[in-house]
Amino acid sequence: MRWTLLSCIVLVVVAMLAYLLYTPAPDGITEPLKFSAFCGMLKSCWVIAKAIAYFDDGDYLKQYRNIRHWLKPVTPSDMPGSNIRSRVTTFDGIRIRLYEPIRKPKVLQPALIYIHGGGLIFGSTDTYDSLTRKVAEGLDMVVASIEYRLAPKFKVPTQAKDCLKASSWFMQNAEQFGVAADRIGMAGDSAGGLLTAYLSQIIHDNASLPDLKFQGLIYPLTQVLDFYTPSYQKYAKLFKEKGLLPRSMVMYMLTSAIKNDGDLYNASMFNMHTSAEFKTRLRKLVNHDNIPIEMKDEFYYNSPNKEDGNVKVWEKYRSVLLDPVLSPLLREDMTGLPPAYIITCGFDNIRDDGILYARKLENAGVETTLVNYEAGFHGMFWEDRFFDFELGKEALQKFIIHAKYFLLR
Repeated sequence: MRWTLLSCIVLVVVAMLAYLLYTPAPDGITEPLKFSAFCGMLKSCWVIAKAIAYFDDGDYLKQYRNIRHWLKPVTPSDMPGSNIRSRVTTFDGIRIRLYEPIRKPKVLQPALIYIHGGGLIFGSTDTYDSLTRKVAEGLDMVVASIEYRLAPKFKVPTQAKDCLKASSWFMQNAEQFGVAADRIGMAGDSAGGLLTAYLSQIIHDNASLPDLKFQGLIYPLTQVLDFYTPSYQKYAKLFKEKGLLPRSMVMYMLTSAIKNDGDLYNASMFNMHTSAEFKTRLRKLVNHDNIPIEMKDEFYYNSPNKEDGNVKVWEKYRSVLLDPVLSPLLREDMTGLPPAYIITCGFDNIRDDGILYARKLENAGVETTLVNYEAGFHGMFWEDRFFDFELGKEALQKFIIHAKYFLLR
């Protein structure tokens, strides 16, 4: 009887965990079984982090960051057969993981600044080491990966200020690294793509700094005003609140970066964080007509109608939501910005952010390459002890080829 009861309890626990952790893979997504397992692993990390935090200091986000560090160990400074050597240094007080060619020409060379993703709340130059090392090896150039301070301890615009401070110092001292100051590009993924888009604008407007050679935006966030774009609707239909970047995670990141406010979180979840009056203007700023018709399947897409909003939340957070740090898409004049290479994915809540940004750059005459991986998903560049994705590796190689083209020409 006792063993029967114990067996039943074990079965119930296993069933509950399977239900909690299982993420169905939609038709058409790359490597579906691996994707589902990957989602389950990351959810397991959250569960483990919360369990550890319960018996420690209650900071489950810190524990989750620690687990991610374990999943993505840092590579040695020197790798057999590699011409790249890495080291940790600082640029004007900002921690940098720097990759430099061991054998390099005597003339000044191009370089790349990389800004990691993680929703402004996790991620680091260490967890991104395998990715940035591959970029540096592919380019055979100096790559500077920036360690900016994270939310929720440090709110926006701290992250942008850290990246601008480090980037400005690098440009002003480029020669000591064998780098030409006017041949530096910048790239980043997810929140790093957001910061890259913003900094490309700020550096362009600063006459004391040379313009960036190019901007690489890998599945970037570019606005926080409309969470009802076709890609958000598609994701909600296919994933509900599962997948790698569900709506609830986007809102958690947003409120962590701004303020831990339940009213802001709840309003954003239902796209009610602006006012009904502003939504009339918003339809021009975030224009769904600029999304290709084939990406607005009637199975999931509904055209935006006149919607209500939360005036109280909007008035409280209007200035930060409209700030180009979080919404670089709103910039009126994109003329003269650096050439752009933009990657988006078909299974990604923020796919349309990249598409809309690309269209706006194109309309301003900026040389822009937009590549949408219809079978791809947000985070497909990820590599760790257990997972990597063939489509992510393919996209990374194409990114390196294009980055090298822009930097060398």
